[in-house]
Amino acid sequence: RVDGTAEADLRALALRPYLFRDRHYKAGLRRAALPTHFHAATVVDSPADRFSSRLPRKQRQPSLVKELLADSKFNSYSRKKYSEIQRARQSQPRRRPTGGPKRRSKNKDARHHPFS
Repeated sequence: RVDGTAEADLRALALRPYLFRDRHYKAGLRRAALPTHFHAATVVDSPADRFSSRLPRKQRQPSLVKELLADSKFNSYSRKKYSEIQRARQSQPRRRPTGGPKRRSKNKDARHHPFS
């Protein structure tokens, strides 16, 4: 059974090609179904990487989704993309139903009402 935070992290991992635009990922990651068997681990930082690639303790978050939401660069990119999508949707004309086959009433006696 997958709890809520693990499920959110797995969904964020499935959306990696859209979240991190500067990297290329395999197409198989975008499946709709979440994996049933997986392992989660904690990365232990090396003392040799003290100043180069470590996140400061204040910037660390307990889950991947919370870490993404705390990242200002990611937030500005996602807001920009969301507004672009909304502008594109508003500029497109709304699709109206075409003149397809007319629906008939299921009750044939309703057309021949005795009081009409």
